[in-house]
Amino acid sequence: MRVWKQWTDECRTTRKSGSGPRNVTSARDDRHLVRMARTDRTASSRQLAALWSIATGVSLCASSIRRRLLQCGLRARTPLYRIPLTHDHRRLRLQWANQHRDWRADWQHVVFSDESRFNLWYHDGRIRVRRYAGERHLPECIIERHSGRTPGVMVWGAIAYHRRSQLLRIVGNLNSNRYIREVLQPEAVPFLQSLPGAVFQQDNARPHTARIVKSFFAAQQVQLLPWPACSPDMSPIEHVWDVIGRRLARDPRPVASADELWRNSSTVMRVWKQWTDECRTTRKSGSGPRNVTSARDDRHLVRMARTDRTASSRQLAALWSIATGVSLCASSIRRRLLQCGLRARTPLYRIPLTHDHRRLRLQWANQHRDWRADWQHVVFSDESRFNLWYHDGRIRVRRYAGERHLPECIIERHSGRTPGVMVWGAIAYHRRSQLLRIVGNLNSNRYIREVLQPEAVPFLQSLPGAVFQQDNARPHTARIVKSFFAAQQVQLLPWPACSPDMSPIEHVWDVIGRRLARDPRPVASADELWVRVQTIWNALPQSDIQTLFDSMPRRVAALIAARGGHTKY
Repeated sequence: MRVWKQWTDECRTTRKSGSGPRNVTSARDDRHLVRMARTDRTASSRQLAALWSIATGVSLCASSIRRRLLQCGLRARTPLYRIPLTHDHRRLRLQWANQHRDWRADWQHVVFSDESRFNLWYHDGRIRVRRYAGERHLPECIIERHSGRTPGVMVWGAIAYHRRSQLLRIVGNLNSNRYIREVLQPEAVPFLQSLPGAVFQQDNARPHTARIVKSFFAAQQVQLLPWPACSPDMSPIEHVWDVIGRRLARDPRPVASADELWRNSSTVMRVWKQWTDECRTTRKSGSGPRNVTSARDDRHLVRMARTDRTASSRQLAALWSIATGVSLCASSIRRRLLQCGLRARTPLYRIPLTHDHRRLRLQWANQHRDWRADWQHVVFSDESRFNLWYHDGRIRVRRYAGERHLPECIIERHSGRTPGVMVWGAIAYHRRSQLLRIVGNLNSNRYIREVLQPEAVPFLQSLPGAVFQQDNARPHTARIVKSFFAAQQVQLLPWPACSPDMSPIEHVWDVIGRRLARDPRPVASADELWVRVQTIWNALPQSDIQTLFDSMPRRVAALIAARGGHTKY
């Protein structure tokens, strides 16, 4: 109403220059602030406010920091993630680029090939659910996510200037023998032989560079294009995989199995054909008439959004067009929902629970619903892994428009398993165990030899009446481990499967992970990471751990109220 009155009275909507509260910072201070933000581009507004207070002795809130940087054009944006490059990688990439700097029409003879994996469930941290304030723990606002490897399909394909190969599905792990038998012999070599003067490109994955594969290429007289390591940015087929992945993510239809994901020709195969034929994947954007919705239409729109809370504004616009026959743009959808208080927020991710999981969790909660002081005798134990580099998709870099590819705006991220440390620990009401570092994979024998005998059993024997808790991981439930517990007369607490929300030690791991993420000092090695994790573990106040123990009755009550489903813990 204020903006409307200002427009009708003064024919303008902006404030007069000089109106509003006076800026605390001068132009010189703003330039200093910009230099600070560009020195550490990943620093948040709160971190910059703390650094500003230390440097100048003047307090400045985080919102003022954001406003000043926005006024200077320095916006927080998503960084680029790239594979880490060593000095040798950079030297070989530069050498390869100099050797091919004069190629023009020669690239039309190259056949680019690669494998890619498309997962059945993929969450990049950008999925949002539409909910009101306070609805965070509603079942429809929770997305279940597997903690193990996600099922999916692995494919192989090749593109040439005028043609493309068939898309092949690869089941299981690909080795050099399978690469020859299932890819090169049936599809790649015939495809190359149909293209006179073709040059075959492949990356330096182990199945591609094995001796048996090199001998096969020599026997078939296949000309290979030398390829530098860690160079997916030089292969155009990587863009094809990225396009297919984006189209799969935008498809509103749920995929029930990997076979259905493979058979879905309207996504993978259609996008593959459209890209290779027309060099585009999206339709041209068109303008439409201006639309105005009534209050009744807004209520209908809210009902649609609450029916499918993960639907994007574009998907809701398409559903609205089908339901009403009236076109409504995605930005109008967002404005209407925001006016109704329905904001797109980050969902909660939880482990998928089957019917049996819920039944057993509810049964366990009913058996322990009357426990109060009994929880003080329980010793909660668990393993956790802390990675050397961790990116949750929420890191931002401050940059101007056009600075996306600057080296300081790029965050290097390994494509394989991230190095880190795996630890074991246990907490009791009045004490905690030593934190143990576990190197390599943990099996039942190593669990007894490296965890139970040297640390867990002596720790339990020092606590009269202690009850030991552990989850249902395979090393914990093996026969040899059960026999060991029986021989040592260790009393175990029965534990339902898929129940990390009932164990307070999971919260301890979360606290350690958050403190590691807030530490601005870079971690150079796994040994240094282990020292930091051990330091945080020893510095945790025992009173905080006791508070977690005191929450156990509330956790059990929440599990009963959820009928064995997900809780807020």
